[in-house]
Amino acid sequence: MSLVRPGLSVSIVVYRSDEARLRATVASLARACRELQAGLGLPARLSVVDNAAAEAPLLAVPAERGAFDAVRYLPMAGNPGYGAGHNRAVGEDCGEFHLVLNPDVEIDPQALCVGIRYLRQHPEVAGVVPEGRDEDGAALYL
Repeated sequence: MSLVRPGLSVSIVVYRSDEARLRATVASLARACRELQAGLGLPARLSVVDNAAAEAPLLAVPAERGAFDAVRYLPMAGNPGYGAGHNRAVGEDCGEFHLVLNPDVEIDPQALCVGIRYLRQHPEVAGVVPEGRDEDGAALYL
């Protein structure tokens, strides 16, 4: 059973993911988490679940550790799937708020503050989905 703690928990599930792309994702997440800490005083914890660890493990969790209260690398023996990977992360560490993040997404620095402020102002809302744009600025339908 998980223990819900104050702050934001984030899970990223990877499966043979491009490490350079993952580093860009984590760098943008780190910027947004620094803004979250400065703006709302919320700590953030990151879990990277590696569904291909048995084949080619990531050598290190690509994280800017100073932006996070904790960074965890969770290797999986096989590939149980995207949802199962996130369930493992949530089952071991869940924050008051939780972000399911793909390993190929870059986050606006203010996105976490905006989303969490909205959730706090609307307790009847269980989740939010961001607006997505591709490299050319075209809308992505999430």
